[in-house]
Amino acid sequence: MRLSGGGRLVIHLSSVLLVAAGLISSATADSIYYRKEKDGAIRLTNAPDEKGYHTYLAGTPLADRSVYGPYSEPIQSAASQYGVDPNLVRAVIATESNFDPRAISSKGARGLMQLMPSTATRFGVRDIEDPGQNIRGGVQYLRYLLDLFGGDLVLALAAYNAGEKVVQSTGRVPNFQETREYVDRVLIQYGRPRTDRGGRADGVSAAPAPLAKRTHIYKNVADDGTLVFSDSPIRKSD
Repeated sequence: MRLSGGGRLVIHLSSVLLVAAGLISSATADSIYYRKEKDGAIRLTNAPDEKGYHTYLAGTPLADRSVYGPYSEPIQSAASQYGVDPNLVRAVIATESNFDPRAISSKGARGLMQLMPSTATRFGVRDIEDPGQNIRGGVQYLRYLLDLFGGDLVLALAAYNAGEKVVQSTGRVPNFQETREYVDRVLIQYGRPRTDRGGRADGVSAAPAPLAKRTHIYKNVADDGTLVFSDSPIRKSD
């Protein structure tokens, strides 16, 4: 979060990333970026001043967004038609495209829900760039994956990112960093962060998963006004 006087919030964590997400999610509408340091610690900031950062949370957390947010009508319509929680749909869209209907990934996925052309065709999407059709196709695919994996939201999200065949072949979230981070980002946006495994969650009314075990957090204000949090004592600069 931006502090009075133009400061920045930076969090250094090695094992309590979910705690950090909860710490900042209710305090800021900025996007949050992360970078893994050489010592294994995770650095989170809303104002990256160096290269190597990746988006961790996009924009305002969905828990703070109005139900009448972007594309509310097509989201509500598709969610109702296919029996999926509209907040889950919003979480997927926020993670996939940050609500940009013109988003195109390096692999060719397109639109709000980042549908591959083959997936769009499979679920009857004629115009992949049309927001309403893109959402309907994405929600239909999400419903299919939830059914395929017996209501296991974690596996369904992993399959949405990595492909259903990959998840079916292993029976678990594949050991792909991108997929693991994707699942965690969606669940945090959805308000259901997981620990080691996602609990039962069918995308309708699952209870929130508990946060990771609490760890003592140290706080320090750097010389440039940056507020720094860490799960290990912060060394004073010489």
